[in-house]
Amino acid sequence: MAKALITGASSGIGREIAKVLSDKGYETVLVARRKEKLEELQKILPQKSFVEVCDASSIADLENLVQKHPDIDILVNNAGFGISGATEFTSLESAKKQFDVNFFGTVTCSNQVAEYMRKQGG
Repeated sequence: MAKALITGASSGIGREIAKVLSDKGYETVLVARRKEKLEELQKILPQKSFVEVCDASSIADLENLVQKHPDIDILVNNAGFGISGATEFTSLESAKKQFDVNFFGTVTCSNQVAEYMRKQGG
């Protein structure tokens, strides 16, 4: 059975994409930081799903996640967040965290999954 990995699956667009893919017959790997939200989603999906708590800013977490689920057919790199307001009030720590999740997290997850997809002929 085909499998989709969805980061940021606990709410919003990620949650809705997980529902659509499960309805289309995909097993799903639901990834986010909030386990309880992922478990709520898992209960309503018609296909088999896996709950994986992962911090998208952690390269080690993402590498471990993909090693645990190497048979991915679809990657939905949806984890991310935004900060707003005047730059003078934005802490450097907040800006670095956003960049770690939105950029490095996306690149890391994509690179890890692509390696396995190539081996599978994807």
